[in-house]
Amino acid sequence: MENISKGSIERISEDGIDVIIVKENTRKEISLNSVLDENRKFGDSIRKAAGSLKELDAEILSLNIFGNVGSFRDCSRTIGEYFKESNFPVTYIDGMNCFTGGIAGYNIQAISGIKLTDIIIDNKVAGCSYSDNYANYCILGNIQTNDTDKPRDQQTLHTLSAIEKALKKAGMNMTDLIRTWFYNDKILEWYDDFNYVRTRYYGDRDIFKKLLPASTGIGGSNPADAALVAGAVAIKKKSDEIEFEMLPSPLQCKAYDYGSSFSRAVEVKLKDHRKIFVSGTASIDPDGATAHVGDIGSQIELTLKVVDAILQSRGADMSMTSRANAYFRNTGDAKLLIKYINDYDLPLNTVIISKNDVCRDDLLFEIELDAVLLNK
Repeated sequence: MENISKGSIERISEDGIDVIIVKENTRKEISLNSVLDENRKFGDSIRKAAGSLKELDAEILSLNIFGNVGSFRDCSRTIGEYFKESNFPVTYIDGMNCFTGGIAGYNIQAISGIKLTDIIIDNKVAGCSYSDNYANYCILGNIQTNDTDKPRDQQTLHTLSAIEKALKKAGMNMTDLIRTWFYNDKILEWYDDFNYVRTRYYGDRDIFKKLLPASTGIGGSNPADAALVAGAVAIKKKSDEIEFEMLPSPLQCKAYDYGSSFSRAVEVKLKDHRKIFVSGTASIDPDGATAHVGDIGSQIELTLKVVDAILQSRGADMSMTSRANAYFRNTGDAKLLIKYINDYDLPLNTVIISKNDVCRDDLLFEIELDAVLLNK
C-alpha cells in the first residue's frame, strides 16, 4: 500500500485502484479510479471500491465506465450488488481495454460529510447537488435524450436541454458550467454538426460572455443507442472565497478558433486548494491544425507537452493528477503511452486507457485529466 499525504490531500494506491482524498473541514471529496487488466476483474474491483468508500462514509456522485457495450448488463448487476442503497448516474461508454479487449476501467467521484439532493430528470437520476459556505455544486452524468430515433442534431439539442433542465432544478443556469463531457457515437461522421448546435445553444445563453467550460468530446457508443451521452460539473458562487478562471494553453490556440466551443482548461480556486480541469487534448499545433499526422509517438509526446505546459503555468504538474482518461484510435498504439506516463510522473493507476475515436480522423490519441493541489 502506498500512502502519500500532504496537508489536506491524500493519495492511496493499491492493486489497480487509485484514490485521491481532498479534505476540507468535515468534508472529503474523493476521486477513485480503477484500471483493469487480465488480473483485475470488474467485480473484484467494484467490491474493493465499495469497501473503500464505505470506510470513508462517502456517497457516489457519478460513475463512468469504459468497456464493451455488451458488458453493460453484467456491470449493472455488479454495481447493484455492491451499492444496493445508492442512487447515482452511471455513464457507460463503449471504450474497450486496449490491452485485453475487455473493460478498460472506471472513474468514481464521491463525497462525504455533506448532504446531497438528488436531481431526477425523465424519471431517472441525472445527478445531485449540494452546497457549502462558498458555492452551490451540481454533478451530472448519463444525460441523454429518450428520442433516440431523432436526427443527431435534434438529439444534441435535447441533451443540452436536459443539462439545462437539471441545472435549473439545482438553482443554476448553463453559465454555471465549468466542465462538460460529450461521448458521441460515430463522432467522425458528425462532430462539426455537433459543434454547430452546441455553439448556437451556448451563444443563446450568453456562455461566451462568461466562462466557457472545459470539455471532452470523444467517440463512443452507449447502451441506449443514443447519438451522444453527456456529463457535467457546475458551480454557482456564493462567496468571493471561490474563484474560476479559464486557462489558455501556452502551446495551442483557443479551441474556439477552429470551431470547438470549449476552453483548454478551467481552474477552480477554493479556500485551501485548487482544482484544474484539463479538457480533452490532442496533437494540435498553434494554428489549429493536426500535428504529426501518422506518427503516434510524436502525437503522444506533443499532447503530453501541451497538458504539462497548462499545468506548469499554474504551478502544478502531472503527479498531481486525480483522474485521467487516455483514448487511442488504434489499440496497438497504447503500449507507447507507458513510457511517457513514467517520464511525466503521471500516476499509472490514475490513467484509464481505452479505444475510442478522437474528433478528427488524423488524430490518433487524446488525453484529459483533473489535477488538485494545495494553495501556497
